[in-house]
Amino acid sequence: AERKGYADAMMLDWQGRVAECTGANIFFVKDGVIHTPIADCFLDGITRRTVIDLARAGGLEVVERRIMPDELASFEECFICGTAAEVTPVSEVGPYKFTPGNISRVLIDDYTNEVNRLYKVMNQRLGETRFLAGDRYTIADISTWPWAGNPERRGVDMALYPNVQRWFEDILARPAVQRGMALLADER
Repeated sequence: AERKGYADAMMLDWQGRVAECTGANIFFVKDGVIHTPIADCFLDGITRRTVIDLARAGGLEVVERRIMPDELASFEECFICGTAAEVTPVSEVGPYKFTPGNISRVLIDDYTNEVNRLYKVMNQRLGETRFLAGDRYTIADISTWPWAGNPERRGVDMALYPNVQRWFEDILARPAVQRGMALLADER
């Protein structure tokens, strides 16, 4: 995909149906209805479930179904979502073109609002304890820290969340985290 100038690749399942992208789930829009593959052979991720819940809470219809590649020509919008991608409009998948539209914009805004709500909850909790689950570093911190990273990319003003900023810096200062970050930097 990268050799052909694409940022990601859409993958098919073992039966040739649309499944997901390399690091994100995929959604399509047709006539105001959101279509997404059934998560029966790929991860039904937290971000995917969040986007589906936000869409339904906003009155949008979401259909989880089998999608064949030749159907892509009939969709108007396409977007992906995942921990790193969050909600990202897609303008092209191979020969198929999409126009990022209102549904993509609404879900980006709704997701951004949810992110800010979660930062606020975390900030309150971290004002009471050193780490998310108390005074010890636990799996709660390990699993949440990567998601909470790169707040600037999300448009999150960390000045509003000083306790989250302190927590983030405390974890970043841990020797094992520093070693892991160095490994990532070496691979880039």
